[in-house]
Amino acid sequence: MRKFVETVERGSVFVRHVVTLTARRSGSSFLTRFGVSALVDCRKGNLEKCVGTDAEHLLSERFALILRGALSAVYVMVLILGDPAKGAPTTRWAMATEYPESTVSGEGLSAFARLVKEKSHGEIEVIPSFGSDISSAQLIASIKRNETTGGDALTSALDGSSSIFELPALPFITQSTEDAVHLNERARPLYEAELRKRGITLLYLSIWPATGLWSKRPIRAPEGLSTLSIRTYDQTSESVMRQAGALAKQMPLKKVFPLLEDGEFNAVMSSGDGGAGQKLAGYLSTFTAIRYACPVSIAMIRTSSLTALPARLRHAVLDAAAETERLQRASAVSRTEANYAMMRAHDVTVVDPPDSDLSELLRFAAKDAIEEWQAKASKDAWAIFQAFSNRQSTKDERQR
Repeated sequence: MRKFVETVERGSVFVRHVVTLTARRSGSSFLTRFGVSALVDCRKGNLEKCVGTDAEHLLSERFALILRGALSAVYVMVLILGDPAKGAPTTRWAMATEYPESTVSGEGLSAFARLVKEKSHGEIEVIPSFGSDISSAQLIASIKRNETTGGDALTSALDGSSSIFELPALPFITQSTEDAVHLNERARPLYEAELRKRGITLLYLSIWPATGLWSKRPIRAPEGLSTLSIRTYDQTSESVMRQAGALAKQMPLKKVFPLLEDGEFNAVMSSGDGGAGQKLAGYLSTFTAIRYACPVSIAMIRTSSLTALPARLRHAVLDAAAETERLQRASAVSRTEANYAMMRAHDVTVVDPPDSDLSELLRFAAKDAIEEWQAKASKDAWAIFQAFSNRQSTKDERQR
């Protein structure tokens, strides 16, 4: 925008000089009728639009030609430098997520890209990469290596990061959107502090629907777990499923589909959100709503890329991030029912509630994983966990 204004200002001076010089030579009183402020309207050299249909009668033919040439020269300068009204970006950011476009992560990046473009008046372009080969576990390292400017990652899968990122996906702690919102409001300052240490800025949080268990047939008894080879999404969920008797391995979702195809895996832990659920429905015909956790993903950006912007654009980016988080939170409430409707439309059997014996076994298997997390958690993370657990206990007592 600044370049455009400078161009118009330089062009205005040039045109004014031509007009003044020529008018002096011709003795015309045209300057009293011509406003150079109308330059933008006549940058295509449309003299009649700029000064009126009778303008050329006031000028010598030579003067009209000179003025047309001056206006055309300014118009060429505008074309070269770019017209901000057309939203030509001066900054481009690549942002990656391993998840499809129609999932929580994908829709968040799409909304953020749209809002950044809108609020920066086209000066910043966010280019999302959906289903990226950069997994959640790799995202921080990829940002540091300049392989991407930022992205959206499932917190619990962040490789080698603080235990605070595992908190929102601990088993059977958050089982509803309301639980997840409350927990993440408390944990957010710790997320921000940990990312700051790594030269990364948190943009917004997205809450996922509760994790369920996809399989080829209903699992209504505990012994059914022993027949499963399950894809899990972090180390904790892998540990819990192994403790419960299943074969389990953590991996990015996109890598499990060939393994489902050849029969090496026959179950997947996933909320089945959006496009991910549609793809899973092609391999697995049952979704058991075990409500393991409501994970959270974090959208992040390299801090140096953000601080390199002028203040007005930094504010635009942060405003876009805040609005994206509001949109994501508003949509979280209805996502579960929308996902169930999609599953049923694809002939997937939704088992909700799950078999009570199965639920009891999984909760028992989760105890060791929670104790392991407690042993390595920071004092602040442990305090959040205790406060949230006490809140949940009080809530459960009131519901009895």
